[in-house]
Formats: sequence, C-alpha cells, structure tokens
Amino acid sequence: MVMGQEWRPGRRRRASAAAEQQRQRAIGLWGPRSAGKTVFLLALQATMNNEEGVRLTLDPDSQLKSKWFDFLEKFQEKGELPPQTELGKFENLEMTIERDRGFGFRPRTAKILIPEHSGELWDLHSQVPTVLEERPNLVASLQESAGLLFLIDPEARFKQPDKSTGESDPDEIDTETAYGRPLNYIIQKLVLRDPDRYPNKKIDAYCAFCITKCDLQKYWRCRDDPAGLAEQVLGTDMMTLLWKNIDPGHLRFFATTSLGRVRGRPNITDLNKLVDPRIEPLGVVEPVMWIFDHITR
Repeated sequence: MVMGQEWRPGRRRRASAAAEQQRQRAIGLWGPRSAGKTVFLLALQATMNNEEGVRLTLDPDSQLKSKWFDFLEKFQEKGELPPQTELGKFENLEMTIERDRGFGFRPRTAKILIPEHSGELWDLHSQVPTVLEERPNLVASLQESAGLLFLIDPEARFKQPDKSTGESDPDEIDTETAYGRPLNYIIQKLVLRDPDRYPNKKIDAYCAFCITKCDLQKYWRCRDDPAGLAEQVLGTDMMTLLWKNIDPGHLRFFATTSLGRVRGRPNITDLNKLVDPRIEPLGVVEPVMWIFDHITR
C-alpha cells in the first residue's frame, strides 16, 4: 500500500472496474505495415480538430510523441508523408478522442491506438497456423478493444514465403487470400477462445472495415457502395464469413482515403514523396466516430 493512502474496502474493485471500462472504450487500428495506419491517424487529427466539439490528442506516454507534431506539420503544410515503419520496430501510438456533451456534462472519451501486433498479424498471413498460435498476445490485443478498425489496402501486394526457407517467393498472393487468411484466423480465435464472452458465437466488438486508396479512379467510382467495394477486394466467401461471425449491427464498411481526391495522382511507391498539400481526407472521421458513438453511449 502506498504511504499515506487510506485503504478502503472496494478500492481495488473500483480500480478494476475503471480499467475494464477503459478497455471497453478502446479502438484498435489494424492493418499491414503498408496500409497507412500512421497516415490515417494524421489525416484523422488534421480533419477532426477542425470539427466543433470534437478533439483528438496524442497521449503523453506515446513513444512517437517526439516525432508526431513534426509529422503532422509536414503532412498539413507540405503534403509530406511520414516514413514507413521499419520491419520489426514498434513505437507506441495512442490517442484520446473527446466529444462534448453540452454544458455541465463531462465529454465522452475513448482511446484509439495501433496495437503492437497489428502489422505482425498480416506479415504472418500465409505461414502455418502454429506460427500465430505462438502469439497469444495478438489475440489478447484484439479482445481488449471494444472497437476494431481494419484498413484494407486494395493495392497491397503480398509475397508468398517459401515454407522450407522462410524467404519470400517471387510469386505474389492475391489480395483476397492475403487478407482472408488472417481475418479468418482472428474471427475463429475470438469466438472460440472465450465462449463465455461470445455465447452467441458472434463477435460483439464494433468492426469497421475501411477500403483505402479510394482516391484512385478505379475505386473512386465505387465509393458510394463500400460493401460492394469490400466484396471486390475480400471476395464473397470472406464477406459471408464476416456477416456470419460478427453481430450484423456491429459491422460496417467504409470507403476511405487519407490523401483525398487528387486528380491524376499516380500510385505512390515512395512513402516520403510529396502529395498535394491541399488534400482533404475522405471517409476518415466517419468510421472512427461510428465506433466511438456506440462504445461511449
């Protein structure tokens, strides 16, 4: 017990309840290393801070704190993208969303964070299931969030690792398979690992699937039908699996672009390349606030 702290029955219970409530108000941002999770949060902050009554702030314990405001300034003023996260390197990034509820009421709050295992899940997309079985913290990260926001990059290209050497095979895996395997894994693990939490065998977290890069012409024309666009990318079998294993009221699809609509924009292969600084992100705030409004009721 801390010196000078009075012990009272129920203190630990209340602290435990507060911790559980905090977990219930967490939104995990998931996607491959190349999906643009950091850019998504930069676009989210740049957009959300212009909206009245809503704030997005970087938590002081975030390891990216020293770099974040430099990233944000360059993104907003110059259209410069941050460097891609190095393979195997993780820097904690956690932010707090606040929404005012009117005079005399505390604002509603929730956390949005990039879990440590977010990119790792997809890096192991085509290896044998036992590789993922050895990472129980990965499933725990999924279970601790009331909201799961998945960035699905339709332009991503995945390499098939050779099972004997572990090195990448020159042949690419189609996007449907590369996303379908880890999604199928986490859906089954979430439902089967904790039957008490999921008595109906349905995931109860609010799940937003965001199809990114919708500024590109071939996806732009499908932006008003994000579920149809998701089916093009993930395939009919994967969509059926999602609807079957996630509470229908907790599942929604979004068409997003952190870079906004820039006419004639080529595919960006150099992630440090400048883009139009007048970019206006599209569909970035909507999925986050859809989850936020449900988990902070």
